Amino acid sequence: GSGTSPALLGKVIPLQYYFRSPDEHKKGIYEVDVIVSASRIGNGILSVVKGHTNTLTIAFAFIIEAAEEEELPETALCTFQMHSIHLEDCPQLPECNLDEL
Repeated sequence: GSGTSPALLGKVIPLQYYFRSPDEHKKGIYEVDVIVSASRIGNGILSVVKGHTNTLTIAFAFIIEAAEEEELPETALCTFQMHSIHLEDCPQLPECNLDEL
């Protein structure tokens, strides 16, 4: 049902990846951006949520999907929750072209 079904990131909701190798001045970075607004379904859900609530709690579980029977059982890499996200305090992010970074 609503709010209980997982989203398969990368299949339904597009992702952008950014990687910077570490050097003597900076730590390495591996970033995965979830582009919810690029999905018609994700954008619709976001619009409904923003119109009906002021705060949001989101639960995450990161699992690498098994492609073959011998890769089962799948195991969660990490899980966490973000509580009381105030939507009015979330700024609109500028467009980002990762090819220019």
